[in-house]
Amino acid sequence: MDEKANKSNKYAVCKCCIEGSIYEEAYKNRITNTQQECRHYLNFCQFFIAKYPNETECNNILNLILENNLQETDETTLKISSTISNESSSKLQKKDMQTDQLDVTLTYDSWKNIKKKSLLGIALINSKGKILIWDAKNLSERRTRWSDIVQITNDLFTKFE
Repeated sequence: MDEKANKSNKYAVCKCCIEGSIYEEAYKNRITNTQQECRHYLNFCQFFIAKYPNETECNNILNLILENNLQETDETTLKISSTISNESSSKLQKKDMQTDQLDVTLTYDSWKNIKKKSLLGIALINSKGKILIWDAKNLSERRTRWSDIVQITNDLFTKFE
């Protein structure tokens, strides 16, 4: 279901309700697709309870909704591995861009982040179509003109070399 309930979540319709009644009736009981809403709805859904009358099986399904499937990892291992992989991939991408025999395209993109700051994103695209997100600059503190963008670009080129 592609209809949004709010900015972040879409609506969900219970499969047991669809199987137990017609879709239009089940659609009237749609809920926001969040763990808490789904679990709360299934606790009282007559079609869900009828499909899973065994209380243990029902509780197992409801507990699966709240389970966090993320594996816990040692924090230092995670930091080391992400640092190594980030540095090596960045070096490989940079080398790939510098050794490209054909053209490298520079693209600009602007967006606002969660804190409502205006950002200017700069990406490089090589002749094979690989993209390197080179940098993002915060432009919300000052008024930006074309000459400012040129200066930012020149600074990035000197940094790139």
